[in-house]
Amino acid sequence: MFYSGRIGSFGILVLICIIVYIRLRQVVVGKSPTIRRLPALESVEEAVGRAAEMGRPVFFNAGYAAGGLTTIEAPIIGAAMSLLHYTARLTARYGTGITIFLGPINMVPVSMDVIKAAYTIEGVESDYRETMVRWLSDSQFVYTSGFMGACQREKPASHVMMGGFWYESILLGEAGRNAGAFTVGGTPRQGQVHFMVAICDYVLIGDEYYAAAASVSRDPEEIGSIWGADDIKILILGLLIVGSILQVLGIDWITQLLKL
Repeated sequence: MFYSGRIGSFGILVLICIIVYIRLRQVVVGKSPTIRRLPALESVEEAVGRAAEMGRPVFFNAGYAAGGLTTIEAPIIGAAMSLLHYTARLTARYGTGITIFLGPINMVPVSMDVIKAAYTIEGVESDYRETMVRWLSDSQFVYTSGFMGACQREKPASHVMMGGFWYESILLGEAGRNAGAFTVGGTPRQGQVHFMVAICDYVLIGDEYYAAAASVSRDPEEIGSIWGADDIKILILGLLIVGSILQVLGIDWITQLLKL
């Protein structure tokens, strides 16, 4: 931090940590922000209801995430598990089936626990089946082709895509669409959002994905992190505006500060 250009960055990092910590503490003591209405999240209930009416299953896809919870993918997968729990509760309530397709083998027991907990909360634990969790392969190509085959054979009524996706996103989405499934998608990966917008009926875009997970889990850490992140975005936007004005006026103290 004592090298040129690092002190200013370190100061900003400390400020960010303080903001997030304050918001976390506020949520813990009961002060919580209002998360705006997310049509894509609300449409999940519509998707499950459609499956119940048609007597066909709901497919849930968390995307191919190599390594699972043991890698940098962990925050994305953690949010996906919150959304899986929410979807599974709805399927338990409506009496329709759900199947989640997985790539990382270490996500199998986690997904089983999440779905079983959802069915237990809804009072229908006897309806839970281990076959609701389907591991395909650690290979991205095999995982994708396995899901495409399942769509063609089983014809799901709805397909919920919530997680970290790579190139397979468009193939998974198209497989569901070709099978006639109502599709709801969501991912924080900006490089895959445009594919989801093209193939899904409803989409959670970017940070909406984490906001949706926090909304359904009501976990203080998730809510506090989202709240703090919004404050940081406002702060950065304010600095950009002030910095632009000061540059026009020939005052560059913000630039000099960042160069410390």
